Amino acid sequence: MTPIRAKIPAWAPAAVLPLLDGRSRFVFDPAERRVMRKRPPIRPSDWAERHRKLTMSAINGPWRNEVTPYLVDVMDAAAAPCVETVILMAAPQVGKTEAVHNFVGYAIDRAPGPVMYVYPDKDTAADNSKDRIQPMLTDSPRLRSYMTGVEDDTARMRIKLRHAVIYLAWAGSPTSLANKPCRYVIFDETDKYPYMTGKKEADPISLGEKRANTYRASRKAKIFKISTPTTESGPIWRAYSEDAQVRFTRHARCPLCGHLHEMAFRQIKFPEAERDPERIESEGLAWYECPNCGGPWDDDMRNRAVRAGVTMSDGPRRMEVHAYLAAYKPRTIAFHIPSWQSPFVPMASIAAAFLRGTRDKVKLRDFKNAHEALPWVPYQAVREEDAVLALRDDRPRGRVPGGGRVAGMVAGVDTQDDGFWYEIRAFGWGIDGGSWQVREG
Repeated sequence: MTPIRAKIPAWAPAAVLPLLDGRSRFVFDPAERRVMRKRPPIRPSDWAERHRKLTMSAINGPWRNEVTPYLVDVMDAAAAPCVETVILMAAPQVGKTEAVHNFVGYAIDRAPGPVMYVYPDKDTAADNSKDRIQPMLTDSPRLRSYMTGVEDDTARMRIKLRHAVIYLAWAGSPTSLANKPCRYVIFDETDKYPYMTGKKEADPISLGEKRANTYRASRKAKIFKISTPTTESGPIWRAYSEDAQVRFTRHARCPLCGHLHEMAFRQIKFPEAERDPERIESEGLAWYECPNCGGPWDDDMRNRAVRAGVTMSDGPRRMEVHAYLAAYKPRTIAFHIPSWQSPFVPMASIAAAFLRGTRDKVKLRDFKNAHEALPWVPYQAVREEDAVLALRDDRPRGRVPGGGRVAGMVAGVDTQDDGFWYEIRAFGWGIDGGSWQVREG
């Protein structure tokens, strides 16, 4: 602020002139006015397009919402005042981590507070600090203005800004998860976490969530849980299926007939006679078929359909995401993003991955996790003879069941070159009375 000589207004009475003379008033210089000016509200997705730049992505340069439209509602829904926890269960290569980085950048600029990223291990935390988080800050002029310029403030496991701190923690270290009140907590790739944090500590997610308790009390905390699923006992599936009050999925709009629907793998088609996954992938022999008009989509049309789509809630109360948030105000929300929504995953690659899975159980699991973005449910094929043997009871050979269950007995004989093959069976009462073998030979 700059003191200036007060200008005595012409209308001032003569009696007050001695009081005004020599007095000073203060005015704010342009830089101070710019800092204190109230900025209009902005959605996180719009903020990302203005201020986020990608340098380690399939598409480097300014962030564009049209590339991954299904992430727009994830970012904007997270900013809703009612929402505290966002669960993002998604396939690889859909941009889920970058969407969370966008929200953190938005928060640093618009609603600053301590941030904690929790990674599966220390090396992953260090790599993400160096390769993703620090470039996110330095490549954005808006975020770079919050950096102190002091070298020690950009340590690998802690990044100190002018008005906030970013902590890097890992799931196996109770120390890195302790004694840090944080407004924003991001659990990245939760299904790679160890079951327990140390020998005497709780699981890492429970420990990390406690860091936000101070801010949760004032309804200012934001917690993200993001991962590709593994099994039904994995953290992300349990959070998605048990903790979420509502689950959202992206519905695509057919470019040919305008039909709005949730995309499903069964609509990805390939030539019936072609079963070679290498050829299908290399020659792009797959397409998506609209369930309404039957029209085929190539990858470009798929991208247009997703871009023109709408994010909808699951279940009987089917509503657009922001309408649902306004109506029901859930605190914990979840999103499911399979690979066929991503512009980075060709449909031929998805079809090829499925065909490989029909030949190899391990690859089938990979298809389930990495493309359907669903947990793997272990199964074991039961041989037909095992199923038959499981029907045996403990009667000795030649004895019929007791308890009045038998209505009659039938003997059958088949003549063969080497003898007579026979069976005697007892049958119960009525159509569903069952039957039991008594003797054979």
